Amino acid sequence: MPPSTRSKNSVSTTNRGRPLTPSKRLLNLFMAHSATALGSRGIRVNAVLPTSTETGLTSDFAVMAGGRASLESRAGLNQRLATPEEMADPVVFLNSHAARYISGHPLTVDFGARNLQLLGRTADALDRPLIGNARGARS
Repeated sequence: MPPSTRSKNSVSTTNRGRPLTPSKRLLNLFMAHSATALGSRGIRVNAVLPTSTETGLTSDFAVMAGGRASLESRAGLNQRLATPEEMADPVVFLNSHAARYISGHPLTVDFGARNLQLLGRTADALDRPLIGNARGARS
């Protein structure tokens, strides 16, 4: 079963640039539930959380972000968009024999941009539980 792919850095002019955050978080939840339900049958389920990637829609996203420089500034610590090949390689890895013991993992592919969230330098809208008691889960 191939991993699901989705962007963690959606761009929009509404809702402070985070209109897809609930959808992305639900995909993470779906991946976690699927990995849990299918793991006993040897079926692995993972997800790739890509940064902004150079595609045919890049110019449209750049306009919504306020320019290409703004889009690139959020793409990773190297301040450039990823190539399609740079996003495909982790998907190939997750589907390879080398990743045979990886399941239920949301693999962030963003050239270190997640580090800024972990260090508290940027907002982290994806790191909140969707269900259950967050305080109880972390205790």
